[in-house]
This record gives sequence, structure tokens and C-alpha cells, in this order.
Amino acid sequence: MIDRCIKKSPEAFFREAKDTLDRNEAELEKNAKNSREIKANLETIKATVLVLQQFAPEIHEFRKYLCDIDRKVDEVNKKLDDIKGDIKNIRAILGKSGEYSQLTKELAELEEAYNAIPDSNSQVRIRISKQIESQKQAIEAFRQDVLRMAETFSKITIDSERLRQAQAAFESGDFKRTGELLNATDLESDQERLLALKEERRRKKDELDNQLRHNATEYLIKAQATELDLSNPNRFEETKTYYLQSIRSCAFHDNLFGLAYYHQRYNRFDDAEATYLRIFSELGNTLPLENRALTLNNLAILHKAKNEFGRAEDEFSEALTLYRNLANSNPSVYLLYVAKTLNNLAILHETINKTDLAEREFAEAQAIRKEIEKN
Repeated sequence: MIDRCIKKSPEAFFREAKDTLDRNEAELEKNAKNSREIKANLETIKATVLVLQQFAPEIHEFRKYLCDIDRKVDEVNKKLDDIKGDIKNIRAILGKSGEYSQLTKELAELEEAYNAIPDSNSQVRIRISKQIESQKQAIEAFRQDVLRMAETFSKITIDSERLRQAQAAFESGDFKRTGELLNATDLESDQERLLALKEERRRKKDELDNQLRHNATEYLIKAQATELDLSNPNRFEETKTYYLQSIRSCAFHDNLFGLAYYHQRYNRFDDAEATYLRIFSELGNTLPLENRALTLNNLAILHKAKNEFGRAEDEFSEALTLYRNLANSNPSVYLLYVAKTLNNLAILHETINKTDLAEREFAEAQAIRKEIEKN
């Protein structure tokens, strides 16, 4: 290399060096251009990805939508196949039916008679035309009846020899035989036997329900007695357990209310509220008015303790309305409850600075108590 450089003139050497530099510079420029293009393409791809990410939920939903459409199309196609199969089966059954054959034969005879009548005899043609239309309607009604019967067979489980034979007779087009196989005397005998069995099971269920209610009441008393046993160091947890056992046997107002009140007394407000609300959800319209009023009153006391004054006010007000209605028919029992609820509502109104209301309620409660003391 050194020898070659020495042999060249300085001009040739520098010219060759310049050409080499020019080629390298051109190559670098080309590479730089490619790099810029690659960078631009990457920026475009990045922007596209960002856009697609923004629409990812919509794309996912659209894919789900397309899948749903495909599924529905498959269902429709299956139904169409089923309908085609049903039509084919019905045609086969009708083709074997003597009754259907007779109906179509009579129609053909009417049409033949109609065609044989001269156009001039219009009255006869009209009469036979009506008969033809009536016969067509009879044939269509017959088809529909057969179709409904086929649908009935398709919807049930063929689980007896009698039904299997009846289905076979139907599919052979022998509708009379189908009815004969389902003998009315046998059906009535089965019906009476099954109804008697159903009644026996209902009676046994009622007996079991009564026994469970009795068991629930015994557990309720056990819970109440346990709570009163001050010598029992585990009475709190055992009381709760017995309330739950009572409810397990049979949930009714007294054991649900007892458990809710138990929670409330020991400041387990969330458990108490859930159990009070369970009274309404499970007993609903079967709940006597006095029990509904009592539950509302206690629920209002609970919500007042939780500073949920709006809910407490609504519940006290509803309980008061119920007690007033009950007192109208039985004042000796329920007037005292009216007074107690008025007093509770007055305390709440005093707490939330509705002093005028509170004063009126206190006064009414006091007047009711004086009236009760007189009697």
C-alpha cells in the first residue's frame, strides 16, 4: 500500500482520497436518509398504535358483537334446519294419515265437480266454490292440529311405554290409535293416584314445617334463657348461636327480631340493621302490622344512633302511623305504643333542631299517657 502511494503523484493521491471521502460521505448521507425514514416510519407506527390503544375497548366490543351475530346466525340456521326437518316429518305423517287422505280426496272431488259445471250455471259454481274453500280451511286446520301435536311430543320426555306407543302411532299417521293408547280410564286412575300422593306429601311437609317451627321456638327460648344466665361466661356468643339455630329451623319475626335486638344492644349496628331488614325482605306482606311497627321503631333508634337522622325520621313516622291505625281499633293495647313512638320522634326532632315539632310531639305523648292513667 505504501509502495503504491509512493509511486502515485501527489495530485493523483489526493484526487483518489477525495473520491473515497466523497463516496463515504454519499454513503453516510444515504444511511442518514434511511435512518430518518425509518425514524419517521417508527413515529407513524407509534402514533397508529396509540390510536388503536384508544379504540381497544371499542374494537373488543365490536369483536364480541360480531361473535354474537355469528352465534345468533348459527342459532337461526339451526332453527331453520329444525323447521325444515319438522315440515318434512309432518308431511310424512300426513301422508300416512287416513283422515288426511280422506280430506284431500274430498277436496279433489269438489274441484273436479266444479270444473265439470258449465260457466252458465253460476249459482251451482258459487255453491261448490264455497264448499271448496271450506274444505281447504278444514285441511289447513287439520294440518295445524297435527303440527301442534308434533310440537307437544317434541317438548316432553318420553318416559313411559304408553307414551312411546302413542308417539309411534302418531308418527304412523294413526291418530285414532294414538288416542286409544292414552286410555281415559287409565289416565284418570293415574291422576287420582298422583293427586293423592301430592296431597300426602303436602300434609307431611306441613307437619315437618310445624315441627321445625316448634324446634325454632325452643331454640329461641334457649337463646333468651342463655342471655339471662349471668353465671355463664360464654353467654354472649352462645346466645347468638342459639338465635341462629332458631332461624335455621324456621325464620319468623320473633327470632329474627330477637337476634337483631341482641346485636343492637351490644352496638353491632351493621349486623343489627341487616337482620332488621331481613325481617322485611323475608316476611314481606305476611308481617303483622304490629310487628312491622315494632321493627321500624327499633330500626329508627339504630339509625339515630348512627346519626342517620333522615332515615330514622322516616322510620319513626311510619311506625307512628301504623300504631295510630292499630290504636283506632284497639286503643287499650296500642295507645301506649303511640305515646312511646311520639316520644322517640320528639327526641329526634329536638336533636336536629326541629323544636316546634318536638314540643308538639312531647305534649301529645304526655296527654296520651295521662289519658291511659285515667283508665
